[in-house]
Amino acid sequence: MLGFFRALRRRQSPRGSVRHLEDQFVRDVPLTKPLAGIRVIELGELIAGPFVGTLLADNGAEVIKVERPGRGDVLRQFGPIVEGTSAFWQVNSRNKKSVVVDITRDGGLVVLRDLIKKCDILIGSLRPGVLEQRGLSDEALRVLNHAIVVVHVSAFGRDRAKVETRGIRSCCARFLRSQLSDRRA
Repeated sequence: MLGFFRALRRRQSPRGSVRHLEDQFVRDVPLTKPLAGIRVIELGELIAGPFVGTLLADNGAEVIKVERPGRGDVLRQFGPIVEGTSAFWQVNSRNKKSVVVDITRDGGLVVLRDLIKKCDILIGSLRPGVLEQRGLSDEALRVLNHAIVVVHVSAFGRDRAKVETRGIRSCCARFLRSQLSDRRA
């Protein structure tokens, strides 16, 4: 591989050419990510909401994942265990910070509210109604932080008839059906 780069260097255009100016420009541009300086609070487990957080973190956002006390995100327990940690967890939590906060207790809600005041985006993939039960409706979030962008990720939306249905069950069932039908064909 090193030989490839040496050969490429030998083929570069002479000094003062357009190619040389392009090379100089590329070297001088700082390599910052597009979402650098954006702070995200992630409230959710498993894949849907945390995957959104992972994409934002990969693009430079500071993502703070809020986990429940005791076991943390359920995804920590799934899949092959590599070096004592779930491989799925390692992939889905990359580039994130993690904090344990019990949002079922008043003290935990105080910590969460303080985090919300200092963030730009909140990703919620908890069951619909959970944040509202804790006094964190969209309106209450806007009172805490008028500029916050709130992203709700749920399998069936927030206002439909199936809003109480847990999404992961139906997603797994669809996946298994598709795998079985592929094998039969």
